[in-house]
Amino acid sequence: MTNLGSITLIPYAGLCNRMRAISSAIYVSIHHNVPLKIIWNKSHNCAAHFTDLFYPIDIQGVTFKENEQFLHKLHRKGIDSLIIKPILKLKYDQVVYDFNSDALGDITNFINKEGNSLIKTCYAIGTYYDYNKIFRPIEHIDIHIKQLTSLFSSNTIGVHVRRTDHTISIKESSDDSFFRLMDSELATHPQTNFYLATDDDNVKRKMEEKYGNKIITTHNTPLCRNSVEGMQHAVVDLYCLSRTRKLIGSYGSSYSGVAAEIGKINLMIPRHNS
Repeated sequence: MTNLGSITLIPYAGLCNRMRAISSAIYVSIHHNVPLKIIWNKSHNCAAHFTDLFYPIDIQGVTFKENEQFLHKLHRKGIDSLIIKPILKLKYDQVVYDFNSDALGDITNFINKEGNSLIKTCYAIGTYYDYNKIFRPIEHIDIHIKQLTSLFSSNTIGVHVRRTDHTISIKESSDDSFFRLMDSELATHPQTNFYLATDDDNVKRKMEEKYGNKIITTHNTPLCRNSVEGMQHAVVDLYCLSRTRKLIGSYGSSYSGVAAEIGKINLMIPRHNS
């Protein structure tokens, strides 16, 4: 174990981008005995307070603040780089933006061994800590999750189809590529059914037309993430996916990856050319 200084983390972007950044930062905090402060800011793509979604984090050495200070709330990259980052360097010994452990390895190889570091990222900064020990859905969300998962059997497979503005998911994980994997599962295990989570009503319609009562999904729920209600439904879908037997997810989607991590289940990614 290496003793480091303190870390302030500002996770940003969508829900699961934030969750993976927080999970990995907590792992660093615990395993390197470093105090961690997390600052959670509402934004257009994650329009909820943390406590609108989850119970407060209760882990020794970890503190949590919401919407703290003007400088910490700005997230426009141009302004951040040109104006805000130099100002933050007056407060912190080190300021690190968009660190990604997949590309660079563990954050502890890059930050100061002493002093205070600010890390602002939407990526993992190292190994994940157990999501289930960090993120506990609040009561009424948990009730909804339990209602939906009561419809599952031991043969229920999760299907997450990411659309709208996620161009790489749309390109790489086409509707037909999902159909091929789902058809294969049904050919092997005819009793299989699917829990479908998607941000596109047209996908729901196609899936229900093709698979009928093999599809479990929700209707008349907000698909966008610019409201508290929409964010709460995102948590419901996320945890329902995590409680399936395995998951057919979307290429390049952190949501698919985090659902699989929460449930410790196998993740299959359909590709249009496979």
